[in-house]
Amino acid sequence: MNEVLDDIKSNSIKSIYFFHGKEKFLANFYITRLFEAMLDKATKDLNYDVFDDKTANIERISESMETLPVFAEKRVVYLKNVGLFEKKMKTLTGKLTEMMKKIPNTTCLIIEEETFEKGQRDFNDCFKDLNLCRVVNCETQKENILVKWIQKKFTEKGKSIDIKTATYMLRKVGTDMNNIMSEIEKLSSFKISEDNIKMKDIDEVCIESIDSKIFDLLEYIGLKNIAKAMEIYTNLIHMQEPVQRILYMIAKQFMLISDTKMLVESDISTDEISRLTTSPKFVIVECKKQAEMFTNKDLKGILNRCLEIDLSIKKGLVDAKLAVEILILETARK
Repeated sequence: MNEVLDDIKSNSIKSIYFFHGKEKFLANFYITRLFEAMLDKATKDLNYDVFDDKTANIERISESMETLPVFAEKRVVYLKNVGLFEKKMKTLTGKLTEMMKKIPNTTCLIIEEETFEKGQRDFNDCFKDLNLCRVVNCETQKENILVKWIQKKFTEKGKSIDIKTATYMLRKVGTDMNNIMSEIEKLSSFKISEDNIKMKDIDEVCIESIDSKIFDLLEYIGLKNIAKAMEIYTNLIHMQEPVQRILYMIAKQFMLISDTKMLVESDISTDEISRLTTSPKFVIVECKKQAEMFTNKDLKGILNRCLEIDLSIKKGLVDAKLAVEILILETARK
């Protein structure tokens, strides 16, 4: 990703940038740097157009891409999560592909999409010309990268945090970089007269992510500690977390535990499981611990039960809150 900054430093900005992945913080960071390099505040409105899934129109996009910049070297056209890989956008994507092949050197097209469908052969072929295009992967970052980033951000604020504490913070608040940055800001303000960030500060100040709470919920289910499991569930309800989202997160976590258990039994290393499942290493370490509490038959049964409850909720056959509560009780008693 640093290639984007290299392009800016060397004044060799590409004609097309394609950012894909779920990590919005990274995409926003690099796209903002490109804007700053190409757009002057005085003439920005004359040289910049943004289109989203509601405003995307191939005629307007084409007109914008073909318009010459005014008192600037580049005109910027930004397609922000238009949904290029959706079926309803197939015609637009096809026409955009043709336009990309003959993009004027006075235009910079920036595309941001959460996914990157490799099946779109003609569209993807446009990115093979590395002199013209740059593809930037903004997927969730690996644990070691995020830990170093947390340490760097605290250093920039005149604070220090050791690797163990930074890893603990990551486990607590999740891997979303926007959320992490928000918690770093809060901790830095909280510790205004002290330099060192400690675990107790994180416990006192940071908001625990739902992923972390679900981890704890499943751990207590595995330990057969029904009281603690129900306490976490009740707290999630009091925080107005949607019941079906809680159910989805429980099912998602049990699926990851099941996959981890299968891979461990195949003698796959923790690092490799992390890579295969695109999950941070600390998440896999936790999953390995929780996998020991369930048999493969248990996990299959729990996942099937999650699907049954989800279907019953959607059909209006059961009370959602009560159904998930019963799921927790049944699972903890296995």
